[in-house]
Amino acid sequence: MVQRILTSGRPAAARALGQRQPPVRTLTRLAEDEWAAYQAHPWLVVVLASSRPPLVPAVLDAARACTEAFMALGADPPSALGRYLALSGYVQGMALLLLAEHDESTRSGTDYRTWWTAEVRRLDRSGARRRHPWLDQVSGGPAGTDRDGDPDRDRDASPDLVPVPGPARRGFPQSFDADTDAWFRDGLERVITGLTTG
Repeated sequence: MVQRILTSGRPAAARALGQRQPPVRTLTRLAEDEWAAYQAHPWLVVVLASSRPPLVPAVLDAARACTEAFMALGADPPSALGRYLALSGYVQGMALLLLAEHDESTRSGTDYRTWWTAEVRRLDRSGARRRHPWLDQVSGGPAGTDRDGDPDRDRDASPDLVPVPGPARRGFPQSFDADTDAWFRDGLERVITGLTTG
């Protein structure tokens, strides 16, 4: 099953072994392919994020292509293997968030957006958003604002005005999968840069 999933649609490992690409591009494509497999099959991370993963040909091909890319950038074989594991660990760590959310939403019956809306209200009541202003940036704006961003207008008319989820609030989480994908892509280049420089 793992072999079939990892080889569907000519993955980056097969491309990397079949043709020469710049090493950083190879690393990026390998990580993106691994991420796409976890997005499509969240359970797969439980199988592969292991000290004893199934060493099917697709896993070995990906490891080989990745370590060869690191070696092409000057790493010795043991360092290249360590960097491959660090890169795969980043991808798997982000994928574990997908699996955790899938499991949590199934268990609780509450989707991410509903949970986040309730948490923002709790943070407002506890004063945490006032003590931690950065929360405004990730939760939809300052506490005590209405749909138009006006402080405390119509607060008495509807306690549900704070916070306002959705497009009216930049930064308010839209969906866990979309947010996690954005976080993954934002971090991937930084992780690869860190593993390939110096």
